[in-house]
Amino acid sequence: MKKNTEKQKKELTLNDLISLASNEKSTSSDLLSALMMFNDKFVVAQDKEKSLMFLEKVMNHKNRNKKLFDYFHGSILPKNITFKDELDKLEKEALNK
Repeated sequence: MKKNTEKQKKELTLNDLISLASNEKSTSSDLLSALMMFNDKFVVAQDKEKSLMFLEKVMNHKNRNKKLFDYFHGSILPKNITFKDELDKLEKEALNK
């Protein structure tokens, strides 16, 4: 029997993204990639609490920039329109920091 030497790809979890967003050393590129991965694989409705925590950490990260807000506003918000009020509030608070 032949051993399978290829490691199985680990499935990306919301916790992985939260860890990345919590890391002070994450760059703005890392954060944008994390937002894009979130948008590809998750919706807020799947796990509202963790999703909002992740988004809040990204939007308030010390290395955040305009691209993150643009992506959030253009891609995350429309896909999760059911949570528009909460997401708008999160964005507004982050912009006022």
